[in-house]
Amino acid sequence: MELARMINTFIKNAEKDPRLSPSHISVFIALIFQWERIGQVKRFRVFSYEVMPMAKVSSRSTYFKCVGDLNDAGYLRYQPSKYKHEASSIEFIGLE
Repeated sequence: MELARMINTFIKNAEKDPRLSPSHISVFIALIFQWERIGQVKRFRVFSYEVMPMAKVSSRSTYFKCVGDLNDAGYLRYQPSKYKHEASSIEFIGLE
């Protein structure tokens, strides 16, 4: 999917979704740019420390809350890794 259209779709949906805060939006946009950076694969792996600076989120708990909320709200599928040294898995859904 085209990057600009994907961001546009998310922003339109987020505007109407009272569950999302600026932190959620920031984390989601940072995840989109990370996804684009690694080649727009369907499912990709990412560490929180790669996304947090781009999203301007300094707390790991805020990052994990945002990703979990985005998962629960159906914007993405998040599968946390079982090990600290292994990246979590992300897949975007519902943005076509």
